[in-house]
Order: sequence, then structure tokens, then C-alpha cells
Amino acid sequence: MRFLSGTCGVWHDAWGFDTIVGYGRGGALDDKLILVDTSGLDAFVLGRMEADLKANLEENLDGVKVPEYTVLAHGFGTTTIRQIERESVEGVSPDSADTVKLTDSQWNDTLVGDPQKATMSGVGYSNTVIGFLSISATGSKTDDIRNIDEVFAW
Repeated sequence: MRFLSGTCGVWHDAWGFDTIVGYGRGGALDDKLILVDTSGLDAFVLGRMEADLKANLEENLDGVKVPEYTVLAHGFGTTTIRQIERESVEGVSPDSADTVKLTDSQWNDTLVGDPQKATMSGVGYSNTVIGFLSISATGSKTDDIRNIDEVFAW
């Protein structure tokens, strides 16, 4: 994993860890996190100022999906996740098994989506996912707003 320190403008690398945890510096929307899908099976969960990536999931002998590594991020107000494009094998996209879940905050939130991307945002945060075949989103309050364009698989 590679990340850029905003205070010094220096790239940092983290390799060989089972879990990597990143912390924003409390700048709300100014603190930005960008995660890119891996070539394996991935599971993303995004909430207000929280992100969780379980990368390269593989089933163990008990049939439980276990990640090769996990990335946890706290305090980033703006998060973007991009799906990488991979070649289909016999007409089946390897990206179709990736999962993305957007969860709302305790305040009123807005979900806007179209076939290319979806954004859930609210007080002090904005989470965007780009290029995934499907996502799930949870809105726990009746005042949450949903605006989905055209054919958007949910």
C-alpha cells in the first residue's frame, strides 16, 4: 500500500502487513482517501469517516472467506473507491463478485447514483464508488434522500 502524507508531501509504503490502519487528521472533507480495487475478490464497507477494505478474499478450508490483507481508515471525510477493469473470462467479469456497502450516518444523508458511480454524502463526509457492477446502500432514517438515475443495479 502506498500513501501520500499531506503535511510533508512524502510518499510512504507499507508492505507485508496483514492489517494497515490510516488516520485522517480531522480535516473532514479536506482529508481524502482513495482506494483502488485489487485484482482479486474484495469487500468494501464505507461509512461516515470510516472505510474498510478486505482485499483478495479467498476461501479457507472451512469455507470462510479470509482476506490477504485489510485496510482500515478513520477520519477521512472524502473517500473514493475505483474499480479496476479486468478482462472477462468466457464472458464472466471477475469484478462481479466484489462487494461494496455504503452506510449512512446518524444525520440526514443523500445517495446519488447512476450506472457509473454512486455517492453517499452527509454532514462532513462524501463517499464515492466508481465502476462497480453493483453496490448496496443502507439509509436508516426516513429523511435520508435517494436519487438514482436510470438502470442502476442494486
